[in-house]
Amino acid sequence: MNRIRRYWTLWRTLPDDERRARAARVAERVLRRRPAIRRLGLAPDPPRPARFARALSVEPAELAARLARRDPRRGPLFEELEGRAAAIAERCPEHVQSVLEAAGRILQGRFDLLGSGECSLARGDGGIDWHRDWKSGRSWPEETYHTDLDTVRGDGSDVKLPWELSRCQHLLVLGQAYRLAIHALESDQAASLRQRVAATAREHLDDWIRTNPRGLGVNWSCTMEVAMRASTWLASLGLFRGSEAFDSGFLLRIGCSLWSHGRHIRGNLEIGADGLTTNHYLAGVSGLYAIACGVPELREAAAWESFARSALEEQLERQVHADGVGFERSLPYHRLVAEMLVHAALLGRSRGQEFPAPWLARLGRMLEFSASATRGDHTVPQWGDNDDGRLLPLHGYAGRRPHDQRHLLALGGRVLERNDLIVAGRGAEAEALWLVGPAAREASGAAAGRESRGFPDAGYFVMRQGDLHCAIPAGAVGTRGLGNHSHNDLLSLCVWAGGIEWIADPGSGSYTGDPALRNRLRATAAHATLQLGSREQNEPGAGLDGLFVVRERAHPLVGEWRADARGAHLKARHFGFSAGDERWVHERTVRFEPGQRAWFVRDELIRESGEAPLTEAVHVRFPLRPEVSATIGAALPETLGRLADQNAADGPAPRARSAVRLAAGDTRSFWIAVDAPAGSSVTIERASYSPRYGVVEPTAVLTATAPPAARTVVHATLWSPAGEP
Repeated sequence: MNRIRRYWTLWRTLPDDERRARAARVAERVLRRRPAIRRLGLAPDPPRPARFARALSVEPAELAARLARRDPRRGPLFEELEGRAAAIAERCPEHVQSVLEAAGRILQGRFDLLGSGECSLARGDGGIDWHRDWKSGRSWPEETYHTDLDTVRGDGSDVKLPWELSRCQHLLVLGQAYRLAIHALESDQAASLRQRVAATAREHLDDWIRTNPRGLGVNWSCTMEVAMRASTWLASLGLFRGSEAFDSGFLLRIGCSLWSHGRHIRGNLEIGADGLTTNHYLAGVSGLYAIACGVPELREAAAWESFARSALEEQLERQVHADGVGFERSLPYHRLVAEMLVHAALLGRSRGQEFPAPWLARLGRMLEFSASATRGDHTVPQWGDNDDGRLLPLHGYAGRRPHDQRHLLALGGRVLERNDLIVAGRGAEAEALWLVGPAAREASGAAAGRESRGFPDAGYFVMRQGDLHCAIPAGAVGTRGLGNHSHNDLLSLCVWAGGIEWIADPGSGSYTGDPALRNRLRATAAHATLQLGSREQNEPGAGLDGLFVVRERAHPLVGEWRADARGAHLKARHFGFSAGDERWVHERTVRFEPGQRAWFVRDELIRESGEAPLTEAVHVRFPLRPEVSATIGAALPETLGRLADQNAADGPAPRARSAVRLAAGDTRSFWIAVDAPAGSSVTIERASYSPRYGVVEPTAVLTATAPPAARTVVHATLWSPAGEP
């Protein structure tokens, strides 16, 4: 009775729209969970035409006519696109070529997603198998209610593959090919290609709707995926607007399915038991906002728009630190969240409803962080989890360079009217051209993010000048302690110099498809930092349920941070190796002197309390990119010797010095001089590196190992010789 009373009290406090959403979710679960009840036809899918008609404020025929017309209020791709396509063809010929090539592969039924390699995903009847992980060969049942499915099964299957396919983002490639063909091909070829891509897009959408009844199967099991799919479908309607294949009957089928998507999103938003929201919740409200703006003729659209806009305003403050860094402690997820917010800003502008100035200012700081992390080869370090996720990848769909965030800077700069961001995004303007159109004049001036900068709220520090760039994470576990996308990478280094990433973050490799790989690549030993024995900095979650958990134990503290034109200096510490009555402190100091083209690293590990015998060695690691080779014991260059003497002057004696030459190709080199206690060794060991989700390559890690001691000091001098190509 007390439980019923509590539920009733809670129910009375909920807003009316929240009550309706929860009631609809309960009703759908009752009507659609059991096959026997489904067969009664009380909740058919797709909904009967009469029911969909009642859900609209206009006649269905009028909705179809409106969806076929230009109407910028529905979103930026419902604007006139011919001028934008012409500008892209003129300014971005490489993009046009890549779109046409990718469209050709899709027309042949070939997909390459999440490291799968090119393969056919066709069913026996010619449709697409939307429910199958084609890498492992395992499928999810199509008739099981979404809440009753096990998406994480521990059998080698990876649910991200059917999810990624069902985002339908390949439709953006086909839609761009539809628009660009007339600017890149002869008229007969263009007409043929336009007909084929439009027909294929229609076939894929009809096939998806037919084989994925509302609420059933794996592609309804994650609300984030439902929302991202809806955003893609709406963008595709804009790109294919005017095509004969997208006739009124088809447009109504899509409109009806978007209504089902909206109702599912509103009733199944992903909120943690403690009220915690992450990028999943943000994706949900972003997709709901897109549906409300894209199909305002739905009677529920006004309520959805109001709710989603309010949630978007709230979530920016909750999920993005004041310094502009996403709170999940991951650069790829920072990008995804920023994309959602930039697109929301665009939708709001298309509706004549700008977001508040403080909201836009924090969004600008998000883009400043991306610019600061962007190196001279246009990539960012792999900080935290990476699944290559994008919202609307008009630029770079299934690309080989998932760590390039310039498209976001170019688009965000246009939305926020900031030349420094536009300049930082130069070379990746196609997405901005599609969504905003050509600028009245070329942006000029300095690019954002070209100086050393600290982001203290997130605990992320960038030391850079010219062709030198080093990024150092020194912040607490992300997502308010959940650590769903955090790695044990405290005080690690990612060093890029002279066009090469020499010291790298290992990436993610896989999530649920290979739990052992996931745990290995998010472990302390996989990163360029110090480790005591095999202890972890923070406690990773155990088992399948712990794959998205890292519990705070290190409690990092930043003692000093300084940066100016002469260089930068960081001193930070953490306590993650403490256990029981033992208290260990790891302090790392990094000094950047661009005039010397060097970083001076000092690691000190001290046991402040505890009497247990000292048995664990101390390891300082430098993971390398696969294309980088290492030679230990190379002749020490005079300059490096002088710099190493300067760095190790405060170190205890006696000490041993090892010189390591890193090489990439025949002419490029990078040097590391390690000064460690007597009895230490420097070795090269095998390791793994994941350049993108689902792809793992062998690489090497340089490891300095010092004998057990209550106090260990290791110096490493990192030097990039000047004058190399």
